[in-house]
Amino acid sequence: MSVKVEQLSNQREELWSVCFGGRNIQFRDEQRARDYAATLKERIEAPHALPEVIAEPAIDPD
Repeated sequence: MSVKVEQLSNQREELWSVCFGGRNIQFRDEQRARDYAATLKERIEAPHALPEVIAEPAIDPD
């Protein structure tokens, strides 16, 4: 998943946006936006264990 930090233009105040997966989260400070993006990237790229699926015995219709 792509994670981007962008400065928003045409604003009265400086705003930054972290964009990922069709979502945008706005920050008033560039460093906070970059810190959030870095943490998000770490979590996305971290290894994730798949849940163990326990097969249930098939029900005999007889």
